[in-house]
Parts: sequence; C-alpha cells; structure tokens
Amino acid sequence: MGRRDRSAILGEVMQALSEAGGAGDTRLTAVATRTNLPYDRLQEYVRDLQARGLVDPQNPFRLTPEGRELLAAFRSWRERLGMFGLLP
Repeated sequence: MGRRDRSAILGEVMQALSEAGGAGDTRLTAVATRTNLPYDRLQEYVRDLQARGLVDPQNPFRLTPEGRELLAAFRSWRERLGMFGLLP
C-alpha cells in the first residue's frame, strides 16, 4: 500500500470514528488500529478535526453536522474514484 495523503487519512479517521461510535467500540486504540496510524498521530488528527468543528469536542466518536456532511462527500468521492478504477 502506498502513502496516503492527508485528506485520505482524515477521511478514513472520520469514517472509523463514526463506525466505532455506532458499534459501541469507543476506544481510540481500535480506531488507530483500523486506520493504521500510531496512537499519538491519531490523537493529533482527532484534535485537528475537533478544532475545525468536524468532530464533537466532548465525544470524538460523534461527528458534528458539518463532519457528517464532509464524510458523506468523502464517501461519494471515493465511490466515484472506484467506479473509474482510480483507487489502488
């Protein structure tokens, strides 16, 4: 697997946070494993997403309305890239 750019990592982190919260698995270590990130780097991404108003500052497993909107756009973009064979 090649290097991921920042936008891909942030999208994957948001998706993993959303899925983990919905599944009741509320441990950031599980999200770090799922996204293949070191725990300390994941914490930096979560803090950045919280500072930008995309993730609830009190609960990192809850996306704000803006975060849910961005995640939906990210999923749509990935789906379209896949349709054209542009994803690894």
